Amino acid sequence: MKKLLYYVYALVVITSACTPKDTDTKDSDCGKQNHLIPSTVSLVYEQTMVVPQEYAFFFKTIDFQKLTSDIIEKSKKGTIVPLFPFSDIPLTKQDIEEKLSTVSINECKYALFDEEWFMDTATFVMQKNVRSYTIVREYMRKTPLGTEELSKSLIAKIPCTDSVSKKFSELTLLAKNVAYEIPLVNEFNPEYLENIHVKHVMNILIAKALSGTTNAYSFMLRDTLQSLSAEDIKLRLGEQTESYVNIDETTGDEDTVEIEKKIDPSEYTGLAFIEDWYVNPKTMHIYKDVKGVALVREYMKQLDGNEPEKVKTIPLLMFFSNHKDGK
Repeated sequence: MKKLLYYVYALVVITSACTPKDTDTKDSDCGKQNHLIPSTVSLVYEQTMVVPQEYAFFFKTIDFQKLTSDIIEKSKKGTIVPLFPFSDIPLTKQDIEEKLSTVSINECKYALFDEEWFMDTATFVMQKNVRSYTIVREYMRKTPLGTEELSKSLIAKIPCTDSVSKKFSELTLLAKNVAYEIPLVNEFNPEYLENIHVKHVMNILIAKALSGTTNAYSFMLRDTLQSLSAEDIKLRLGEQTESYVNIDETTGDEDTVEIEKKIDPSEYTGLAFIEDWYVNPKTMHIYKDVKGVALVREYMKQLDGNEPEKVKTIPLLMFFSNHKDGK
């Protein structure tokens, strides 16, 4: 599988706050312990809103061009007030005309999300509270040398500050089963997520998959929902026995050596999510109903007798308890 590229722009607070407005079963997990991360950890992530064709069979997004068009139209009418990126300063009418009205919708391909997360592994429920999202434009920029290079710029930040709690049934559906990956490592910025105990996060999700208390499925074949066996789960997560034939050069005798390979949490570099997305059309506040989580694994593998290569897989998917069988 080809490796996806992701970019991290800045940090944002993630807390264990219970956010009942984001669920129709809002009393189910208030007061529970957040096993996902410590209560004061910072994170932000950029999400690809136009899925490349080669990933379209297992990743899915919303109609981001329509959403962007709606945001621009409402901004021009004054029904919503976007902000300057990384600030709480509103765009003026002149700013809107210069920054939004002139942008090509086709160039708006990414969104920078600022979110609060809550996960309880005891009840196995997860919530995401979107605090804001920023439209990111990708375009060809002319350089001083007269050439062109692919560049990005932040267009406008949409605050998600609904003053009244909303249930999903009161909102407009953007898309069901939105699927995407969030990396939890960054080779270019080693301090990224330095306060998040990534290995701990992976350990508790691996333990959940191995416990047998939650069905695990193939992320790639999630439409069929054929649950994986306990042995298949272990194998997909990296537990296996490898056999090697050792030949004594002096006698020619052969001896088979077996090496037990255990599951290595350090091989897990990110999470993939399955979510239903909603919007409040009056405020353009986005809500995410988190349905399932999958582990992303990167490890060295011997392919066709050649030198070991790094491969990237999504070994399994688990649905949260309030979304049994992906519903």
